This record gives sequence, structure tokens and C-alpha cells, in this order.
Amino acid sequence: MKEKTKIILILIIGIFFIGFGILAIYNAYFFSKNPSGVFWYCYISMIVIGISALFRNAWVIAAQVNLLGISLLMWNFDFFYHIVFGRSIFGLVNSFFNGGFSFGKVISMEHLFLIPLSILLIYLIKLKKDDFWKLSLVEIPMIFFITRAFTNPQKNINCVFESCFSFIGNYLFPLVWFTLAISIMVISTVIINNIEVFKNNNVYKNNLEEYKVKDKLSFAINEIIN
Repeated sequence: MKEKTKIILILIIGIFFIGFGILAIYNAYFFSKNPSGVFWYCYISMIVIGISALFRNAWVIAAQVNLLGISLLMWNFDFFYHIVFGRSIFGLVNSFFNGGFSFGKVISMEHLFLIPLSILLIYLIKLKKDDFWKLSLVEIPMIFFITRAFTNPQKNINCVFESCFSFIGNYLFPLVWFTLAISIMVISTVIINNIEVFKNNNVYKNNLEEYKVKDKLSFAINEIIN
């Protein structure tokens, strides 16, 4: 892909994410009359990913995919399973298929494109470092405690008050929430870091050479001291 085409594509996706994220928050607050809904992390992450795309920062994008990837893939699986078989496995899409049309359901379609487009952005921009999990680890408690503090428990935003998965239940909650969030982060990190096309190989090679030089210097200093 030509560099100019790549830049234009990144710009389009970035602006789309920012616009859709703002629209989702606006809909939650003004149309759905659900102020707590503005704290759904998938809405916030769209804006974060969009801004990161404009600054061509794959590190921040990967950190958001870490937090959302597996959960959204489960939602997508549940969504298509419901379309084919008329019922939900995980209980994640029941509210989507209950009742008639609403603009909120249009907003919910972000579940289908958020991860694929984010992965495309990582591929186009490339990762310069593989420690994006550090940002994810900081965000996990922030999401939990901010959501608990500022949202209505009945809305169960970000599943912080009770499990969103019908097969898990609420035993030892919220310990289960943190365990799942960290497990998802670890699994996603391993997957992303083992996909070569996501890496900026030139940067990785330079970092490797830098580490080798540092190791040699450390060895030389230890030899002199000893």
C-alpha cells in the first residue's frame, strides 16, 4: 500500500472513530436519557483510538484492544449466533433483539467494527514498543472505580456492578471482574505481540541492537569492577 493511501485511510478511520464515539455519548446522554451510558468504555475508547490514529500512535490503540478485544468478539459471536439460531448463548445481545428499532441499537453496531478497524490501524501504523500492556493495566482499575463512583448501579455500565455474562454469575464479584479483565489483557497482549505484521521491524531491530550494546557495556563494567 502506498504511503499516501495509508495516511488517508488512517485519517478517515480516526475521524470516523472520533465522530461515532461523540455521537454515541451524545445519544446516551440526550436521547436515551441515560447519563450513566456516557461511561461505557467502548464509547470512550472509540474517541481515544480515533485521536491516537490521528497521531499515529499504535501503542495506545493496542492498549484499548487489549481491554475490549475478547469481550467484543464474544458479543459478535453472540450476535451472529442469535441471528442464525434465534437465541443467545452468553446473554450479551438479548437487549439488542428485544423491542423495536431505536437509534441506540444503531450505536450498538460499533461492537461489530471497533476491533476490526482498530486492528487495521495497528497494522497500518505499526507498533514501536511491545509494552502497551502497561497502559492497559493502569486503565483497568480506573475504569472500574470511576464507573462505580459515577454511574447508576441499575445500568451496570462496564459490568462493574454484576456480571454481564449469564454463565458466570456474581460469585466473588468484583474479584471476578478484575481477574477476567487482567486475563483478557494478558491473552490479548500475547496475541498482538506475536503477530509480526503489527510490528515496526526497523524499530524492533534498533531496540534489539541497543539492548545488546547495553548488555556488552554492563558485562565490561562488571569485569572491570571484579
